Amino acid sequence: MNVTPFKADELPAAKQAFAEAFVAERARSPFKPDPFRAALTVWNEDNGQLPRALWVAHAAKWHEDPDVLQYLADVDQEAEAERQAEKLVEAQAMATDDFKALVKFEGIQAMRDIMKNPVAESKDRIAAFDRLSKSLNLDEKPKIDEDAGKILGVIQHRLAPMNPDQFAEFAFKQQSELNGNLIELAASDVRTIN
Repeated sequence: MNVTPFKADELPAAKQAFAEAFVAERARSPFKPDPFRAALTVWNEDNGQLPRALWVAHAAKWHEDPDVLQYLADVDQEAEAERQAEKLVEAQAMATDDFKALVKFEGIQAMRDIMKNPVAESKDRIAAFDRLSKSLNLDEKPKIDEDAGKILGVIQHRLAPMNPDQFAEFAFKQQSELNGNLIELAASDVRTIN
């Protein structure tokens, strides 16, 4: 028969007090929390309540009681929610341009230290140089000019921009001059050059 040292109306408040003490003990202890130690913080020996602490920890095993376990689960959920909120705040702080610039600067410093370290293997120094050049866009290919292959004018002695009518007339004139300068070669004039 299990006789409780608490009155029926004291039980909810007592379980709540024990659960809070157990949470504090769990936070303090690097190992498995001691339920008797938690009970002693609520019902200590100095005020003559040691039997209550002994009964709570050993006879009733309140650390396994469903009400206490529910309270512990609620505390754990609140703590997890706080941790998630803190992580969110940290993530928002990290998303700033200043933080990104700081991280980039520290990364560049670390890569330069590896590059200049004579003790580091050559493959590590080369990899650090490669990373550094990529992070600073030093290996960016030049952009191709789309107008590079287009004819912008007719070459006579200079490159002169023209409107389309002048261009057609000038091109026809130049082509006819080139055709006039062609000479026919006999088959005997053809030579193979190695």
